[in-house]
Amino acid sequence: MRSAPAMPVLSRLMARLRPPAALRRHHRVWQVALQDGRLSVTDPAGRQHALDLARLSRVLVEAEASGPLGADCWWQFFDAEGRLALRYPQGAAGESGVIDWLLALPGFDHGGMLAAMGATRPGVFAVWDRDGSG
Repeated sequence: MRSAPAMPVLSRLMARLRPPAALRRHHRVWQVALQDGRLSVTDPAGRQHALDLARLSRVLVEAEASGPLGADCWWQFFDAEGRLALRYPQGAAGESGVIDWLLALPGFDHGGMLAAMGATRPGVFAVWDRDGSG
């Protein structure tokens, strides 16, 4: 696990890898929040999906083909049965609080997150597993 001083550096790097303002505005129609032990996602149609954090088993980042300058990363959260429970695009409203929480999780793969954010080819990057397998 990385030491606490590394987290502010990673947060600054994440800010540098954010998509341009026009793309961020497009993805702001997605909203994410951590509240009362739940992660919730509201999609552009206004549908809300939620996952109890106690049931979170795995977090992946899917990089699409538009490269590090586009809003091409999707955060994926899996439940205790290994099913995809939630997903949202990079740049969603409220994302910074979720990212800060993720960065503090024991065993979170900071390098994997940065690799996903900087990817120029499609790929899926495992950044956290409850069992610690990465």
